[in-house]
Amino acid sequence: MNNGLRDASVTFITVVFLAVFGLAYFKLDAEPTITSFSLPPCVQYDMSRGERICSAWDHHMMEYPERIKQEVVHLLQETTKEHGLEGDLKELANSIANEMKNQGKHKAAVEVFQELLNTEKLVGTRGISLVETYNDLAETYTAAKDFVKAEEALQTALRLTEEFRTPDIKPAPKPETKDNKPDGYAVARCLDKLADLQKIQKSYQKELELREKAHNMRVAEYGEGSPFLVESYYNLADLASRLGQKTKAVTLLVEALRIADHRPAGSEARQLRQKIRDLCTETPKK
Repeated sequence: MNNGLRDASVTFITVVFLAVFGLAYFKLDAEPTITSFSLPPCVQYDMSRGERICSAWDHHMMEYPERIKQEVVHLLQETTKEHGLEGDLKELANSIANEMKNQGKHKAAVEVFQELLNTEKLVGTRGISLVETYNDLAETYTAAKDFVKAEEALQTALRLTEEFRTPDIKPAPKPETKDNKPDGYAVARCLDKLADLQKIQKSYQKELELREKAHNMRVAEYGEGSPFLVESYYNLADLASRLGQKTKAVTLLVEALRIADHRPAGSEARQLRQKIRDLCTETPKK
């Protein structure tokens, strides 16, 4: 009798536990957005608490990526011109869009980047911040092999970069450091990104035109010995190497090395020397 009662009690408790667990799971699965009932307090979003937004990324991104994406899009849509776009929200939007892209969820990543662009335009964002969002959108389209839309986004980024460059106003010269790049550098980088897209599509003539345009711009603005030319020479050498023009590639790398040898850090020069050695010892293609 006692055994029967004990067995019945265990069965009843098990059934109740499974029912409660199933109900909780169903509620969590059916929840359209993040709420205080489905996630810990640190993920309860509040536009006035940027640290909570960061906490969501730091601790719960991999657990609830789709829901955090929905909430981020919702917050972007709620942003007003008067309130402005919080830096933490922009950072999280970029992070989650890139995470979606890395997972191969290109459509979801595009949705976040486009919503971020809409918000930035609404609040009047200008300059390099807006350009970077277009560049991120272009990278997502490239990953999805939608090269037409990728080029459209990059062309928009280039146009915006040229607009805020204001070439008629010459600012006072500043030291050329990694963290202090002149506006012309941003234009040349946009041209390089367009060239990278042509590289993927094996449109080498278009790639060459864009590489040379970026290189000539750097020469005109910064002079023949500028450290910014190292990147241009390297890109042109890489293209020449892919086209089987080994002598030309070595010549371009030597020009890059001539500039790099005058810079304090030696790692760049060592890498260039190694690249030259590799080209010189490479077996000619039959």
